[in-house]
Amino acid sequence: LWPAQGAYYARCAEAYAKAARVDRAAATSLLGSYFSGLYLLGEVSMKLLSSVPALAAVPKLLYAVYAAAAIAAAVFACSVDDVDAAARTEAGPPPWGRTASSALRLFAVSPLARCLVPMNCAFGFGAAYLNGYFMAAVVGPGVGTRSIGFVSSLVVATAAAAALPLGRLGAALGKQAPVVAFGACCFGTFGLCNLIQDPDTLGTWPALVGLAVAFGFGRSVWETNFKASVADFFPNDKEAAFANVQLQSGLASAVGFFVNPRISPQNLARVAIACAAAAVVAQVAAGRLHDAATAASQYSAVSGREGV
Repeated sequence: LWPAQGAYYARCAEAYAKAARVDRAAATSLLGSYFSGLYLLGEVSMKLLSSVPALAAVPKLLYAVYAAAAIAAAVFACSVDDVDAAARTEAGPPPWGRTASSALRLFAVSPLARCLVPMNCAFGFGAAYLNGYFMAAVVGPGVGTRSIGFVSSLVVATAAAAALPLGRLGAALGKQAPVVAFGACCFGTFGLCNLIQDPDTLGTWPALVGLAVAFGFGRSVWETNFKASVADFFPNDKEAAFANVQLQSGLASAVGFFVNPRISPQNLARVAIACAAAAVVAQVAAGRLHDAATAASQYSAVSGREGV
């Protein structure tokens, strides 16, 4: 589902850029902030539902509400406009497994695709650390297990609130790399604080709110600016590029949850910090690679016109 969503969003951004006569990068940044803001708002709403006393007291009622939301999402998805209807009719249904194979092929041949790995790992390992260790070992003992839902919701609420401003910042800068590097620093700060401070120190409301906001900004950047940069980097390989995003971040999260009970929290925090530092370097490299590719493409187009 997520690769298709990413490709659909990228195509909508292209169509919007043509219709509004704006730069494609500005369009992807703007629409990316709208999408991530609404998506994160929905996520935090679902999290807060579990804290409603009337629903929490009757788990089956809560499950029924979640099921109704899922059914409604499926129904409304059927009314979404198909931006590729003509192309899909001409090409026919894609071969089974094409997205997975094209994602692996893109990763093998494109340095830009490999530059996505550190940021995806920073988010994936960071999410595993947040939900696997931090909530249980810091939030629960510090302010009570009943507050875990609130802290978790605060992370997502921060991400939702920051989506539009961060999207506009990326559009104003004309490139996403500086904002994505900032997001990586937010993930790194979260890991660093857990590394240098003990759980008792971090388990107070001021510290917890600060850490939740920091991670929320990182999450917002990953959902908004990072995915907008993917759409900018791979205009001709959207499905494969977004499949790489989900594959890389999903594997990082899975590994993080698997090793969480098997290695010390300090070592897991070190891994998260290392991924965040590597993500900053990778974004610089990705920006330069993209600029070089864009300049080469423009030069070829100019040379072709002059030749004609």
